[in-house]
Amino acid sequence: MPTPAVKGPRWPPPRRGDVLAVALMAAIVLALLVVGARKSAMLSLNGSNHGFGPDMECTSVGSGEPVCVRKPGLPHP
Repeated sequence: MPTPAVKGPRWPPPRRGDVLAVALMAAIVLALLVVGARKSAMLSLNGSNHGFGPDMECTSVGSGEPVCVRKPGLPHP
């Protein structure tokens, strides 16, 4: 005698509102990712100085605090 096949739960078909809610949330998450990526890229392009003045040049080293040095040729305050 063959054993009956195991059936998974029977989900009702998604309604229009369900599909729209998922699409809206996906669009919001995508927009947040794009804005975050652009903001991060803009900070690195404009020479973010991590709170120091314009006479300092800072570089992020990946982990830990950034390394900041005074730009050459500028007078000491």
